[in-house]
Amino acid sequence: MSLDRYTFRINTDERHQLVRDFGQSACWWGSGIGTTDKARKVLRLLHTKDGLDLNVIRLNVGGGVKDDRSDAPYPEDSLSRRAPLSPLREDGTYDLHRDGGMLSVAREALKLGTIDDFTIFMNTPPSCMTKSGMTCANEPEGEEKYVSNLAPERYQDYADYVADVTALYLDEGIPVKYVSPINEPQWQWDRNNRQEGCHYEADEVIAFLRIAVATFARRAETDPRFKSVRISMPETAQWYYPRTHAFGLYQAMCDDPLLRKHADHFAAHSYGTNAAHKREFREFTESLGSPFPLHQTEWGPLHADCSHPMEFALELANCLYEDLTILDVPHWTWWTGLAGTSYPSGLIDEDPDGESLILTKRYYVMMHHSRFIRGCTRIGVSGDAADTASSPDKLPEEARAAWDTIAEKKWEKVASSAYISEDGERIEVIMINNQAETAALSLILPEGFDGSGRLFLTDAGHDCADMGAADASDISLPPLSVATFELKKRNKNFLRGDNK
Repeated sequence: MSLDRYTFRINTDERHQLVRDFGQSACWWGSGIGTTDKARKVLRLLHTKDGLDLNVIRLNVGGGVKDDRSDAPYPEDSLSRRAPLSPLREDGTYDLHRDGGMLSVAREALKLGTIDDFTIFMNTPPSCMTKSGMTCANEPEGEEKYVSNLAPERYQDYADYVADVTALYLDEGIPVKYVSPINEPQWQWDRNNRQEGCHYEADEVIAFLRIAVATFARRAETDPRFKSVRISMPETAQWYYPRTHAFGLYQAMCDDPLLRKHADHFAAHSYGTNAAHKREFREFTESLGSPFPLHQTEWGPLHADCSHPMEFALELANCLYEDLTILDVPHWTWWTGLAGTSYPSGLIDEDPDGESLILTKRYYVMMHHSRFIRGCTRIGVSGDAADTASSPDKLPEEARAAWDTIAEKKWEKVASSAYISEDGERIEVIMINNQAETAALSLILPEGFDGSGRLFLTDAGHDCADMGAADASDISLPPLSVATFELKKRNKNFLRGDNK
């Protein structure tokens, strides 16, 4: 049976962003197991060349002040990891050991020597500063919705707190690069969310960030360490909805001289947005001159059913493809590095026995990116595979439900992106086959590169496996798969894609 053939042309003259960063968050697994040997194993699997070689770690700072946890009105099963204690005590003193797990993760991550972006982030102000006295808002009454849990008269107190916590981490020797004091401000964040959070209207986001930036500038006058710390903003939950918290916040940061001078990126999450949404947002930023590079600082699955792991790994692969090729992100961070099997949203999942670690298909899809293209510049790819994949009738019946939950993404049948190393000697081509049948690919290569390369494959039966030599003119991609094709200039020896 003949296969559909897709042809892609690689163009090294077309240059886009330098892909600098891939990362993960230690929220909330760090608070739960951070002091254990398991945590050290997880960090090695995530942040060394023996694993994913991620260079970004996000460290959560909890908002719970009260020792009896009465300011965290969540189910008991959510308290241990989804409502960590703040370093701020009830008596007004600070102690990072209140969340000893997260502190231990920070220290152990530093020892690895592989991380160049330590970001600390808060989902909520400390409960002693909020209107509700809790780490989430009260449930709305009647028609009342989406009311911030932080009163404007407490903005300066919260900004001082953010600076104080930053100083504590700096005192520990943690080279904090970014601090993010606001997380997904468009949502309500009451106790029904089962986690900490704080809503802000768009104008409240800007008002607080102005105070926070001014506070950090004052700290830098007496503490030079603050000169190298920036506030990551605004950590909106989507690139598209609501427009006030995506388009509106980007416009407001452009228009505000203080924020425009301080910010070196616009941070957002890729939840709930498809390629069309991202394309519209990117076109909007370009109309403003693109003063802020776009950082994708959190994304993960929004469904608990991951019983068909390759289908859900493709969701990650396509999100990465869209963000890298449409939004031109230089920085991409996964939601949480480790998660339990009850809601398997991690790159690594815990076995039900609580002892074993499961390297998911998502883990290996991330490896195709973090191990191969970090430090490379995205280059042009043109091809003929823009048609979207339909629900694959050839999938086993038990897998169709899993597919149907993600088919609405309207992914391309076969997607391809390419990246060139800093020295110009190596090209990495990442390919995704979203179909239930094998796809045949041909790559038209730039001058200086012959057709012989090396193929690495993740599908139902392979985990970023080295499949050996392959010819660019005749690459076979199995159904529902992700592959990296590594090319070196003529007369160059092949190395696995970790030689940045």
